Amino acid sequence: MSSSDFKPGLEGVVAVETEIMEPDREGGTLRYRGVDVEPLIGEYPYENIWGLLVDDDIQSRMPLPEPFEPVGITGHAPADLQAQTARISGLWGLGKLNEISDDQAREDLGRISGQMMSIVARSARLADGHEDEVPAKEVEQGQTAAERFLIQWRGHADPRAVKAIDTYWICTAEHGVNAALVLDIAEVPPPLAPAMFACSRVAGWSAHILEQKRTGRLFRPSARYVGPGLRTLQEA
Repeated sequence: MSSSDFKPGLEGVVAVETEIMEPDREGGTLRYRGVDVEPLIGEYPYENIWGLLVDDDIQSRMPLPEPFEPVGITGHAPADLQAQTARISGLWGLGKLNEISDDQAREDLGRISGQMMSIVARSARLADGHEDEVPAKEVEQGQTAAERFLIQWRGHADPRAVKAIDTYWICTAEHGVNAALVLDIAEVPPPLAPAMFACSRVAGWSAHILEQKRTGRLFRPSARYVGPGLRTLQEA
């Protein structure tokens, strides 16, 4: 293939090299940074998988959410997540990725990742008809991100739901695996699914952002003009 060959949608064009996720060629295994995902489930919670993807260190963990009072929560989790993370960016003074250091980018992405689950839990609680918030001291009793999420949402963390949500988050942290059945086990309503996916996939997004930031390369594909040749204004 020459550099001028046209590939619709860049299909088949390898534009990046990544160390983050490797799907098994037979489709039966999923690996994060060379580690099979299946043995990780139940051994490490999602926040450690976040650390594996982002820091290449299974002992690293996604940061805990910081104190934050959302404004204008509607109960529609996808919209609330988008609005509140945008608000946080301003409140925290987060810098542009191309203008800050790699270390600062890692810190900012960690803070946002940790906050997303809290925003979604609060939105889901309002959607369930509860206008009161679960006290922070109760939420902090949760030992894992999934436990804290459920406590902040429902006021309690049923072990079966904790396991289901943690498994879902791990499996979708860097892969589009169909895990809808797992959300059914946790009784997650369909309108909440997009926000739940974002809470998990932020690990993979963060890892790829940092990986590509370190390369210092911009994506600059060319376009091939296939329109009409030179013509007069009257012909247009």
